[in-house]
Amino acid sequence: MAFIGMVIAGIAVIIFIVILIIMLVLLVTAITLKIVGKNKNIKKMRTAGNVLLIIGIIFAVPVVLITGLLAFNSMYEQITLPDESQKYILIQNITKMRELAEEGTEESIEELDRLLEKEPDLVYYLDVNKKGVIDFGLEQGNAKLVETALAHGAEFDDPRRYEHMAYFHNSMEYFIGSLSDRKITQDDVRIIELMFENNASTAYKDTLYLVYSNLFGEAVWAVLYNDGEITDTELEFIQVFIDNGLDSDENLLLYDEKPSNVYFSGKYYDNVKQDENYSTLMKIIGK
Repeated sequence: MAFIGMVIAGIAVIIFIVILIIMLVLLVTAITLKIVGKNKNIKKMRTAGNVLLIIGIIFAVPVVLITGLLAFNSMYEQITLPDESQKYILIQNITKMRELAEEGTEESIEELDRLLEKEPDLVYYLDVNKKGVIDFGLEQGNAKLVETALAHGAEFDDPRRYEHMAYFHNSMEYFIGSLSDRKITQDDVRIIELMFENNASTAYKDTLYLVYSNLFGEAVWAVLYNDGEITDTELEFIQVFIDNGLDSDENLLLYDEKPSNVYFSGKYYDNVKQDENYSTLMKIIGK
């Protein structure tokens, strides 16, 4: 399909160039005939010049339209809003929004807030990976960025994103999945609170690893094996699940209990410091 698209695009470019050349030849010839006909007072040359000028203008119409369309597309990008309506947004604003969201500092988020006030539909933009402003916040563990996105109309579990994803089915699953790559902070605690406060989905479908069967189990795994210790903040993170009724996973297995045919990459720390916080978490999960 991509090859066919390239062929069609190539043919369209060739046709455009041919039309452009014909237009230029007609206009130059028409103007030349009109000038010569006027200077030499030859009516037939002036008439021929007028005819060719009209034909040249006819050829110029598609050239102008195509040029205008190309210019418009270079400045604007079409986005789909949650209600399936379409909106054109300046590409420079989209680029600025992404830069501010990726930077994620307090100053950049304040600037992003002002940008979203000016262009509210930007909060619904999804890039080629189906990521929007709120997803950058979840990925980074940046609570202020998530709060800013929510304040401007973003929602968790956007079907425009998760209906196209194979590995994650909702925002909470995506968020917890990102925790295996970094330490859990107070921002993460605030984010999971925001998710429960905004009725984010807690559905879990993936049974690939066979060591947990719901998002509580996955959260426990993230707390246990994202690094070599369990912090007070991580216990607070787990407590948010418990306070919201998601407090157990009957199928939860620890690293040393996992089936022998299950392999995990080196990003999981199996040598966890077994201190007081570790004992507290074991009591929480009934181990």
